[in-house]
Amino acid sequence: MKCAIFPLPIFLLPEGYTRLRIFEERYLRMVKESLKSETGFVLCNTDNTANKGAIYEGVYVEIVDFSQDESGYLLVDVYALSSVNITNVVEDSTQLRYGDMIFEKRPLWRSNLDPKRCHHIELATMLEETFKNHPHISSLYKEQAFDTPVWVASRWLELLPLENGQKEKIKTVTDFEQVVDFLHTVLIESK
Repeated sequence: MKCAIFPLPIFLLPEGYTRLRIFEERYLRMVKESLKSETGFVLCNTDNTANKGAIYEGVYVEIVDFSQDESGYLLVDVYALSSVNITNVVEDSTQLRYGDMIFEKRPLWRSNLDPKRCHHIELATMLEETFKNHPHISSLYKEQAFDTPVWVASRWLELLPLENGQKEKIKTVTDFEQVVDFLHTVLIESK
């Protein structure tokens, strides 16, 4: 499936939401096409997708809401459905890039973690408190899954003030227990 690519240094994982501020003409057209065709587009963490032979990673998102800010800029709320690999990148006359999407079929992490495990309960409680203290974040999430360890870990990785490269390294860890232990160390033990 060929989709438009929106390069933006945002770290977003499947089941995550974010609000985009769209003002460039090519990306306004991308949003219009997406709404018209009822398809999504891909957020890609890098802007160097001009190298057509390379494979890039991104997240396939669908538009769930839109509005305007006080300045008249388009605000678009998107939901991340799946991680994707991007190949065969081409660019149109407006420099909007498109690529073929290969959807990841495997889950981000496999988890046998008991939702009642102490680390998870602490992380989930802190995340729920964070959502309450930041209504602009909470308002994006129509569905919240504080009792699901992978969902909680994913939201923490999106929110933590780490460089995207560091987040990408943590994302690639295969043992989910290590991810939870890392988050516990950063969020709880470092207090």
